[in-house]
Amino acid sequence: MEGSYRSPRALERSGQTLIGILVVLVIMMVGYSIFLGPRKNDKGEVKSAPKAAMDKSTDLECSTYLGQVRQAISMYGGGTDENERPASLADLGTSMQSVTKCPVGGEDYVYDSQTGKVHCPHPGHEEF
Repeated sequence: MEGSYRSPRALERSGQTLIGILVVLVIMMVGYSIFLGPRKNDKGEVKSAPKAAMDKSTDLECSTYLGQVRQAISMYGGGTDENERPASLADLGTSMQSVTKCPVGGEDYVYDSQTGKVHCPHPGHEEF
């Protein structure tokens, strides 16, 4: 029975340790709710921060694809005639076929051969 006695000071220290752990847990939960909790986007949809980041990254991928297609259109024909444009996106070559669709919705990009403009028809990507 000699080892079972604990001094009042030792009991006080263990109580402080428990309080310290609880304080740290509360701080972590508040941090989680602030940084990873649900948020409203521009359209009023509620999404978690990681989901919003994933959506933003796929939107960025679509924007990058459109930039590559626009660059290929401007370089079409060797760049000798600025008004020379492909009749369709298929005329850009087989290497460009993987980037002529939206990576989010899979829709083919809309191309106007008269103006040389290309855009994504996926909802939310109109401004790209």
